[in-house]
Amino acid sequence: DAICTRSGQVRMVCIAGPSSAGKTTFVRRLTVQMLVNGVKPISLGLDDYYRNRAQIPLGDDGEPDLESLDSLDTDLLSDHITRLVRGEAVAIPRFDFKLGQRVPEEEWQTLQLHSNQVLMIEGLHGLNPMLAPQVDRNAKFLVFINALTQLILDEHNRMPTSKIRFLRRIVRDRRYRGSRASETLSLWPKVRAGECKFIFPFQGRSDALFNSGLLYETAVLRNLAWRYLLEVPRTDPNHCVAYRLLKFLEHFIPVEEKAVPSNSVLREFLGDSSFAY
Repeated sequence: DAICTRSGQVRMVCIAGPSSAGKTTFVRRLTVQMLVNGVKPISLGLDDYYRNRAQIPLGDDGEPDLESLDSLDTDLLSDHITRLVRGEAVAIPRFDFKLGQRVPEEEWQTLQLHSNQVLMIEGLHGLNPMLAPQVDRNAKFLVFINALTQLILDEHNRMPTSKIRFLRRIVRDRRYRGSRASETLSLWPKVRAGECKFIFPFQGRSDALFNSGLLYETAVLRNLAWRYLLEVPRTDPNHCVAYRLLKFLEHFIPVEEKAVPSNSVLREFLGDSSFAY
């Protein structure tokens, strides 16, 4: 509603948040609400503005650092956003992740923003001030999303908010991305480092904060995450992390996933959502 009351002034909505915060489902639900209010959002994917793999800077581990803003062609992205906000027709690139490069320009799709439309951008760097600095700040509506649990284990131990996202990602990666828990455990420190460097410093710029945390989700994730964490062998370097997560999950009575509504943000990680991803 805050976006629609500024209809005509707001030309782009930027959504950012850490890994497994539920950004994709939030975008789907926000899209439905905006359509109900007569505003049509048009999505622009930051992933399509990745530089060719050979041009992406390397991280400390010697691998391409896809978390860094420098991995994006920010000059091209800013130019396209500025022109779209002005109402111009723009040919939008498409990145082929298998080839690690953009498809030829003749395959780019043309996009144009009309008066009853807003540009919706979702990604790691959605709140970064270097994203389209030429666009007037009043024409942007910035949303920060995170899973901020309100549960505590006892009077002395709170539940870290990142732990819920960690469990979400373990379940999603194992179910739908072909990655075992051991792989997710290995990647997580790098993911967290990227969040602390490229996402959290800019959360204070947001116009709205959305909490995607659910009181019941740890109980739902318990059985699934438990099963996948048990697959981590004792010889794995991250076995101790898996063990600590298993001990943490012992505090919860499991709830069957069939009790989760189809439009819940948790379905983004469990599957069987009413939204297409």
